[in-house]
Amino acid sequence: MEKREQDLLYKIEVGSENIVVPDSLKPENMKKKLEQCAWEERRRKRRRQWKFVGTAAACIVLVAGITVYQNRTRMVKSDSAVINSADSSDGVVAKSVEKCPVNKGNQENQKYYAKSYKEIRKYIEASEKEETAKGSTKEQQSCADATGDYSNTNVRQEGVDEADVAKTDGRYLYVLEDGGDYVSIVDTKTSMKKISEIKAPKDETIEEFYLTEKNKKVVMICSNSSDDDYVEDVTRSSLISKQTEGTRVVTYDVQDKKHPKKAGEVSQNGEYELSRISDGYLYIFSNYWVAEKWKKKHPSTYIPYVDGDLMKAKDIYLPEGTKGCMYEIVSSINLKQPDKIADSKAIFSEGGDAYVSNKNIYYYEEEWTGNGKQEKTLLRKLSYKKGKLAVVAQKTFRGYLNDSFSIDEYDGYLRMVVMRGKTNAVYVLDQKLKLTGKITNLAKDERVYSARFLGDTGYFVTYKETDPLFSVDLSNPKNPKILGRLKIPGFSNYLHFYGEDKLLGIGMNVDKKGDVTDGVKLSMFDISDKKNVKEEHKYTLKDVYSTDVEWDYKAALIDVEKNIIGFPAGGENRQMYYLFSYTEEKGFQCNMKEKIYGSDALSTRGIYIKDRLYVIHGNVLKAYSLKTYKKVDDCLL
Repeated sequence: MEKREQDLLYKIEVGSENIVVPDSLKPENMKKKLEQCAWEERRRKRRRQWKFVGTAAACIVLVAGITVYQNRTRMVKSDSAVINSADSSDGVVAKSVEKCPVNKGNQENQKYYAKSYKEIRKYIEASEKEETAKGSTKEQQSCADATGDYSNTNVRQEGVDEADVAKTDGRYLYVLEDGGDYVSIVDTKTSMKKISEIKAPKDETIEEFYLTEKNKKVVMICSNSSDDDYVEDVTRSSLISKQTEGTRVVTYDVQDKKHPKKAGEVSQNGEYELSRISDGYLYIFSNYWVAEKWKKKHPSTYIPYVDGDLMKAKDIYLPEGTKGCMYEIVSSINLKQPDKIADSKAIFSEGGDAYVSNKNIYYYEEEWTGNGKQEKTLLRKLSYKKGKLAVVAQKTFRGYLNDSFSIDEYDGYLRMVVMRGKTNAVYVLDQKLKLTGKITNLAKDERVYSARFLGDTGYFVTYKETDPLFSVDLSNPKNPKILGRLKIPGFSNYLHFYGEDKLLGIGMNVDKKGDVTDGVKLSMFDISDKKNVKEEHKYTLKDVYSTDVEWDYKAALIDVEKNIIGFPAGGENRQMYYLFSYTEEKGFQCNMKEKIYGSDALSTRGIYIKDRLYVIHGNVLKAYSLKTYKKVDDCLL
């Protein structure tokens, strides 16, 4: 459960001890209602939060009855190898990419939608002809983590780096300050001391940043906002859509820590969504909403801008039959050339989430029917290599994903743990997203809370009253098999492999009746025998009702060699930072429990450098000895 839900439950239980209340309002019944609401909210959160601007006419809704990605149109070239759908004789995957439901609005709106769609097509077709008439690629840079006795950001995919609000190079701390106006550089050689700062561009906010250690650069992801729908661009003599959100990548050279120098910047339309670094390139994702007052004669009002220019037709994929107001834009930037975009693609979409493997990008967006019973997910695959992006395939399947840990690519196959109706399923797809294997009807009336894949084995946790931890053999993509299932009280929201044959779970403990959560729970599972997984040790933080790791895996500091497990968690009093160690003989040992100070504008991070742990919460930095676990230094930015 989420923190606010647990806090409310606690207040209900305490406040109702001496009060006679109706059965429907008793804590245990309220709990069930809250859990249902929580699941609905989690489901909504997994979908992009659309910015519906003005009336329904603001949306560029594609006409009903047109199938997605028809190869007979220019919207996607025939050589893009886009797959409309796969055979569904197994009954798991939808038989076709379903047609867009007919819009029930008035005929004027229908004509408006058709007209706007036609203009986008005209723009793309005209641009394609121009590109054809003209006639129409980068050195790979290694961004592997530098070796050293210090921690790195906890990432989803090994080998794919992620931005964060605090990082280190082994001596200096780089910290995003409250408000998002500055990245501060703090020297930790003797005592912590701020030596310089990098300012955000005017009227923009730094969302998060990267530290590329080999070429000594700080790469800031910034966003800007404006209340104006349009600005006049005299150089182009046209109206340009001024997005509610724009995304900018600003790179600084920090070889001289005291005097950072700007190395380049690029920008694109849309609200910043996420980013990744792989094979020497930064991949930046944003959502672009078409403006309400789009103008037929001005493509700039309905075509995204990337680095100051309208996107080219060959880079825009406009699925016929899809409705929506937005594009998913992904661009690549060579970290050696941070002043220009290497490649960009935009896909017209209803909004979703993304998982980035070491070779591909998977967009997954949920589609819910009117009665909410037949949930579906539209999955789109893009490949990337040395900054070059290409649309590969798409597929619709029944069910939806809990989060990006429920989808994983390995040895050319995509494995997914899917919630479907009142049951759950495991799907295995090939490189063209064709279903090759499946397991269905798993854990009826339970929901997936967490998942993790390692090689040809997958693990996932469902929950209703007990916590079944499933282990799945995925070595044969055509015949995945459940190896074992362990049922224990509570549930794990986050799973993390902890050395050989160990799996760490962080979640909540539940009483024997399965009615009340009584604290954050750490579980260490022995997975040496995949058919007989065991909970080797557990530890419950009583009256601690949530941990940031539940919704932000970057909040976890987990290092097997150093034997540390750190994370922020909240209870009745205030937010605390906990640091644990683990041994098979003693189980979990809580070595540190310290109050977290500072504003709640940014998430808490734990970073270690050699024998010191730095707990960073916005502008407040505290250092602790990893030998005595006592505070040894602090710094206020």
